[in-house]
Formats: sequence, C-alpha cells, structure tokens
Amino acid sequence: SIKHIKNMNSKNIIYVSCNPQTLQRDLNILMENYKIIEITPFNMFPKTYHVETVSVLCRKTVEK
Repeated sequence: SIKHIKNMNSKNIIYVSCNPQTLQRDLNILMENYKIIEITPFNMFPKTYHVETVSVLCRKTVEK
C-alpha cells in the first residue's frame, strides 16, 4: 500500500502513474515524508486520452 511505501524510508521514490486522480491522492500521502522534485507527463499512447506521469520524490530531511 502507499502508506507502507511512505514509511519504507527510501531516499528517493520514482512514481509512475497513468491515473491523475490516483497520483494526486498518493502524492498527498507521500508528501508527509517526501518532497516532490519533478513531475513530468508523457503521452505514450497518443491515440488515447490517457497521459502517463513520472514523479520523482526525495525524502525530507529531519530538521534539528
């Protein structure tokens, strides 16, 4: 689940999505522990209405 991924303590996450609603939901959860570095849409299937998205996230550092 996305909550498990959020708590894995990975330094970086590359999230690939073909559903903008799911992407938004999951990024909102992940942003508690990660910051978004980049979001890039790709139109891999131009004859469809779908757009794939690759998001790069980096773990937030703990401030002392």
